Amino acid sequence: MGRFKYQYDTDYTDQVHSFGGGLDIQATHHINIRAIDYEHQQWLGYPASESAPQVITVGAAYAFR
Repeated sequence: MGRFKYQYDTDYTDQVHSFGGGLDIQATHHINIRAIDYEHQQWLGYPASESAPQVITVGAAYAFR
């Protein structure tokens, strides 16, 4: 759950609920493969059709150990 405020001088703030999950697989001692990562956001006060982004990502990461 998050909250943000616009950069302009205003008292208006929005609430954002977000949930997600993913799967990382350790390929080697230093390399992780992100098989899938999913995130869904719901911005309160807006219709779901206008403010419910969904993101799916994949990737790889190098771990300095």
